[in-house]
Amino acid sequence: HMYYRQAGMFVQYLHDSDPIAFAHLLEALRNTKDLKQAWSIAYKKNLDDLWAQFITEIRGMSAEKK
Repeated sequence: HMYYRQAGMFVQYLHDSDPIAFAHLLEALRNTKDLKQAWSIAYKKNLDDLWAQFITEIRGMSAEKK
């Protein structure tokens, strides 16, 4: 259950942090049906780097609430 929530938060982060790249990702997915290929078309950063940014941002938000 928690994995779905975390995945949803990451997708929301991708959308909010770069809506244009996210739109390109969706379009590329429709055209190629291949996530790896679509990702390389839409994003200049790899998935691991974007995940690390997401985690850093979440930790920062958590620290601000304390």
